Amino acid sequence: MERFDRAKGVRFVTFAWVWVRRRVSEEALSSDAARPVWRRRTERAVDRQAIELAMILGREASDEELAASMGVDERWIRERRDPAGDVPVGDPTAIPLVDEHPCEHWSAQWVAEAVAELPRLQRRIVEMRYGLDGRQLPRHVVAAELDVTLGVVRRLEKEALTVLRRARPSSRDAV
Repeated sequence: MERFDRAKGVRFVTFAWVWVRRRVSEEALSSDAARPVWRRRTERAVDRQAIELAMILGREASDEELAASMGVDERWIRERRDPAGDVPVGDPTAIPLVDEHPCEHWSAQWVAEAVAELPRLQRRIVEMRYGLDGRQLPRHVVAAELDVTLGVVRRLEKEALTVLRRARPSSRDAV
């Protein structure tokens, strides 16, 4: 607002639009925006409760104490306090190749070899999304780093996972 000059003949809305758009874009690119709103809200609620309990107890509250004070399961608290997220970084077996339970017959070595067979762009997307190159990144960051659209990242990731699911070894192959 300080830079706006009415004497230049530009409407404030026209002037402000550039700044608003830039700020919204920056927020969308932040890693925090990659997590759903409900997840961020519950994480903040757990953090607030942890601070309150720490003030009352004079020490950091355990997950069990937090769960009891909030009336939730202890596992729920651990999920909200886990900084690593839902998928361990760099664990090839964390790639969602099966919908139910992971097949006991596919190994990290098999996954690494199967991912290496993917086309270059699909391979980079899977590596970046699931942390196989050491960094687990949200889709919008992958899109920015690879200079493609978010839709392309979604489509190629989906195609790659379909190929990997079809190629996974069956229990007959392992015997």
